[in-house]
Amino acid sequence: MKKFYTSLAAAALATTCLSAPAYAGNLYVFGDSLSDDGNTIKFTGSVYPLPPYSDGRFSNGNVWAQYFPSLTGLGFTSANDYAVGGAFSGPISALGSTFNNLESVEGIAGNLPSFQQEVTEFQATGQHFSNSDVVSVWVGANNYFATLDLVNLGLENGTTAIPAAIETVAQQTTAGVDAFVGLGARRFVVFSLPDLGETPEFNTDSASTIAVTNEISVSHNATLADFLAGEHATTGANIILINAQQIFSEILANPAAYGKTNTTQACINVTACVNAATAVQNQYVFWDSVHPTTGTHLIIAEYAAAALNNVAGNAVPAQLGGFGAQAFTHELSQRLTSLQAGAAGFTVSLPDQGVTQTVAGKLNGFVTGGYDYGNRNNIGADNGFTYNSGSVAAGLDERLADGIAVGAAVGYNAGHAAINYGGTVNSTGYHFGGYASFYQPQFYLNIALAYGIDGYKTNKQAVLPGAISARPAGADFSFGGDTGYIVQTRGLNFGPIAGLHVTDTHITGFTESGDAALTQQVAAQTYSDVVGSVGAAATTSVRCGGVTLYPQVTAAWDHLFSGNGGTFSSAFTDQPEVVLTNAYPSVTTNWGVLSGSLTAPVSGRVSVNATFSSTIAKSDGEDHEVSGAVKVSF
Repeated sequence: MKKFYTSLAAAALATTCLSAPAYAGNLYVFGDSLSDDGNTIKFTGSVYPLPPYSDGRFSNGNVWAQYFPSLTGLGFTSANDYAVGGAFSGPISALGSTFNNLESVEGIAGNLPSFQQEVTEFQATGQHFSNSDVVSVWVGANNYFATLDLVNLGLENGTTAIPAAIETVAQQTTAGVDAFVGLGARRFVVFSLPDLGETPEFNTDSASTIAVTNEISVSHNATLADFLAGEHATTGANIILINAQQIFSEILANPAAYGKTNTTQACINVTACVNAATAVQNQYVFWDSVHPTTGTHLIIAEYAAAALNNVAGNAVPAQLGGFGAQAFTHELSQRLTSLQAGAAGFTVSLPDQGVTQTVAGKLNGFVTGGYDYGNRNNIGADNGFTYNSGSVAAGLDERLADGIAVGAAVGYNAGHAAINYGGTVNSTGYHFGGYASFYQPQFYLNIALAYGIDGYKTNKQAVLPGAISARPAGADFSFGGDTGYIVQTRGLNFGPIAGLHVTDTHITGFTESGDAALTQQVAAQTYSDVVGSVGAAATTSVRCGGVTLYPQVTAAWDHLFSGNGGTFSSAFTDQPEVVLTNAYPSVTTNWGVLSGSLTAPVSGRVSVNATFSSTIAKSDGEDHEVSGAVKVSF
């Protein structure tokens, strides 16, 4: 039975995590000794396991679940950890009795629970999960240690007992996940098993025994993946299945990269290790015959956090691409306002308005540039980010007749987003647009259409040096329509304005490259929004140092008619059957925008303009823009 509980911890060794985004939710932990932060004490009434184990944990320090919150921003207290060392996934009948926990088989006093009983214990508290909480489950190895001992004792037929145990563990694990879904949980981190035959408990056995033991891990992982895939298909809950087998294999194949010098022995059995400082102990992969050292637990936590983070950042590229499309449309909108010079009062153009500007056939060229920056907050399961976006546009337009002008422009945009807790996205866009303005002295209507060809470079978190990267492609479409009524009085032009703006950003499907334990296949996606605005604008002229300046101020209230939500799928390349549903965040639907601009003449044919705008009362983040323009009349 000793083999049981030691191997149980080895099952934990190969799990994943890295530095993740700050969430508003909490972490809840269920399973066995691989996640137990000292819970056996409350059941046994005394410290267990005894030193040199650390504070009732099955390691020489913290387990992965204690490292994970600081890497993800999730709230966590010891009361959220229900995992208990030795836990079976459910009851096991052996030797004429029923056991819930491997330590009970070993004769440890106390009614130690199984994973099923941990679920029941949580249900009895009356608590419910929010959609931003994360529930972790790591269990199963103890069942197989017990089954192997029964087979070795001749009490079970290995040909039938092992497959039956695998089916039972997968079914009971998924049933626990399903119970948590019923309590509101929408995000899970579930761990598969590493190759148990590579732990010190088994790695000195015969080659055939090691192979049989490893095959248990392989079959368990495949069966569990199938069950969890079905759970997602039925409930829609996102279940990130951490591939402990892949992670463990990478550590054993390249130990120096992870700061390891010993991959085969248990530190606790080596005098020079067990009596050494923690830093020396952590050079061992294993603390005992199956449990990882706390240093290995940190690696596990880093992989798991990276997986969680990287899924949560999948929605960022399309949002950044959308900002670029909107920036170009805004450049066209500014140009359209200029074309109203003298006819409609809200002008940010040449001050020599009047007859020369309104003559049909008048050809104008312009160059404009802008810089946008801002942020998005963490919302639910989505990472927030900060962003900046620079754009430049140039074009030609012509007044076809009094009150009618048309034009075309090209533009380039480059954007950057830094995702909270790690990861970046860079975007580029080449844009092409056409626009038209219809205006009278007291009324105007502007319309702009644009299309863009986009490229992206994503860099997500990895544990070893070298990001998880991809270069997806995409396209965007945008439309802008603005109208207003002008009242002219005593040198001040003012009046109501209204607008409607549509942005549609599409990204083709792509596959990431990098560490096989963290790369994803991300399906094609489309992010759209439709924003309406109403407000007021005013402009006038001011004489300053012999130069006439033209200031303008605008205040508007924007409303998001559609664009909240929207989903697309992804899957880790080493677990393609366990599909994840990525959702764009449900952002604020109402916010304000304040903007101001100043135009000044440089010569008779050239004018310059500077504009600044900023959002207010936008609960999901902030947006700011600074832009400048030069217009030349031919």
